[in-house]
Amino acid sequence: MILAISGRVDAQTASELESVCQQWLLPDDRNLILDFSGLQYISSSGLGSILAAGKEVEARGGRLLLCGLPERIRSIFVFTGFESLFPFFEDCNAALADCVEKK
Repeated sequence: MILAISGRVDAQTASELESVCQQWLLPDDRNLILDFSGLQYISSSGLGSILAAGKEVEARGGRLLLCGLPERIRSIFVFTGFESLFPFFEDCNAALADCVEKK
């Protein structure tokens, strides 16, 4: 499953992101790729929704993969330790290739 995230993920939209992640994951889906190439801003609430999605995916025996992080957003993810929790990829193709390799 690949979800493209764009605009802002803040206190007003974080719960929507979490809900969408849960809603679109099918029972057989193991991995979730979040494409942040269109993301302009993320708050601590948004980071929390990503952590929740990661826990859901890990409970299924899968992985949450992050790709397309704009540099200013990537620096936030690195600063908050997300780099040690979830793999980062340049784009969706690289994330998909990693999913195929790890099957």
